[in-house]
Amino acid sequence: MNRNQQKYIFIFLALAVVAAAVILILVLVKPGQSDTEITEGLKYIRDMEAVDISSVEKEVNAVRQALFFEDLDEKIEEDPDYVWTALDQIGTVMLGDSRTVPYATYGFMDESRVLADGGESIRSMEDHFDELWAANPSLIVLAYGLNDIGWLYQTPAEYAEAEMEYVDYIQEHLPDARIYIQSILIPRERVEEVYDMPGLVQNAITWNAEEMQIFQERGYNTIDVSDLVEENEDLFGEDGAHFYAPFYPLLAERILKQYLKDTMVFDD
Repeated sequence: MNRNQQKYIFIFLALAVVAAAVILILVLVKPGQSDTEITEGLKYIRDMEAVDISSVEKEVNAVRQALFFEDLDEKIEEDPDYVWTALDQIGTVMLGDSRTVPYATYGFMDESRVLADGGESIRSMEDHFDELWAANPSLIVLAYGLNDIGWLYQTPAEYAEAEMEYVDYIQEHLPDARIYIQSILIPRERVEEVYDMPGLVQNAITWNAEEMQIFQERGYNTIDVSDLVEENEDLFGEDGAHFYAPFYPLLAERILKQYLKDTMVFDD
């Protein structure tokens, strides 16, 4: 039995349960019953309408979503390029610093969809606005942070406020786009020696935690990839800051799944 068959069987059973409950209620409310019995029966019907049916619908959608992502995992396993095809079809643009550039240099995405350069901060977004408006994307990912810590901004709160202003500005120009703020890709300890930046790693950890909390409390879309970074330490380059090519399909898959999860709508 394939997943589609499982899905429809589950939906059929859920609807059957609801139908059986309704029939049972109708049987219980018989002619000749007292007003009290009828009132209790009607109350039971209202309670079923308010709680049980919506609960079944949520369960059905949860199963639908689980099956969808199982199918997606299979497609990605069969065709690793599926992630890039999907992001391209959605209309995705990545903005960020030198750790965003490899989307293009490794050939995963077209250069017109990767608006990034080495050393860029969130203020650099302004240099890419014309390209961004021209691309008219449906999905935008902002991947900054490491170049802003303690130089352009003195506190995580100051940085977060500035980035949210940029998000608001972009949203005004591209009202249909979904914009995500990606968590800082925390570097490894050796980065401090390579670039003579003592304390950078701990600062990145602290800033990232405080920024993400602010973004989430204010209702901005975020993608936390901290666990992905920790699980793939072997994919860091020699400097401890940048990544080898195999990291980017993993990062792109996380972004794609977050977008689909947040925008998924099931037809009745």
